[in-house]
Amino acid sequence: MIRELSGRLKAHGYTPQTDIVLHDIKESAKEQVLSVHSEKLTIAFRLINTKPGTTIKIVKNLHVCTDCHTMTKLILKITRHKIVVRNL
Repeated sequence: MIRELSGRLKAHGYTPQTDIVLHDIKESAKEQVLSVHSEKLTIAFRLINTKPGTTIKIVKNLHVCTDCHTMTKLILKITRHKIVVRNL
């Protein structure tokens, strides 16, 4: 589901913000690092396991990175789910 979402997002203009990855690794590896952030994994899991139109609620104890924030906004546009992300 992560790969499918990534493809759909890129088709809608999403570009991974690899500049926020501070590791000295290749660009493709930076995209891989970004793709396994907890918010993205949670959204992908909930998209698999819920009906369209269901609200997806995510509560985190860390701040959401700018890449995840951008990605979440685009997912709202291309799916029929409402997504609520909240920091503790």
